[in-house]
Amino acid sequence: MFYQKLVFLIPTLTILDINVDSASSVAEIRARPTGMFAFLLSLIGFGKTYNYRIDAEGWTETTTSASGETHSFVPWTHISSCVFSISQFPILSFLFKKKAKVAITTDGGTAETILTQPSGNQLEWLKELYELISTLVREGGGVTAAAPPAGRRAPAADHQPAPHRAPAAAPAPAVAPASAEPKVCNCPHCNARMRVPANAVGKRATCPSCQQQFQLS
Repeated sequence: MFYQKLVFLIPTLTILDINVDSASSVAEIRARPTGMFAFLLSLIGFGKTYNYRIDAEGWTETTTSASGETHSFVPWTHISSCVFSISQFPILSFLFKKKAKVAITTDGGTAETILTQPSGNQLEWLKELYELISTLVREGGGVTAAAPPAGRRAPAADHQPAPHRAPAAAPAPAVAPASAEPKVCNCPHCNARMRVPANAVGKRATCPSCQQQFQLS
């Protein structure tokens, strides 16, 4: 019940524009809340728009509404894990769209979440976004980003082609010791995947997806 209340506090978004460039380590998302009421509010200037930028520096969220703007920024050095999950209402599932979530957990225990109802091939773009975030968390943002190519945008239409995945950047010559490599763990409660530092094994963690605590192994 506690988890269900938390889910309702996270706005479900409709993606208006998404661009993920793994080669340049840059991703941008523009979205608004789902629903006809939210759409009508946006038409008269009272809607809310969410803009996300993921780059080598960190995770940036800008929320714009009639009352002003709010900004939040989390550097990769303060992010302990990331998670990607897909869910659908179990009863009368044919009436409800799938939801996809990309989230990060900070070393202070707070979470930043993008919860969407993807259409077309947006789910593939969100998977690529998760892979990019996983790389940036693992490397602490320590990558050299090239200038992003202009004009590569994915509209929200269902007939759009699958995204072109750019070749991965060449690995750095220095190889981190095996003990420093992050681990991929599954939450025992909801089976969500997350990356955690290797030195976190044996500690208790809070799953960004279901908010349940468990011991890392």
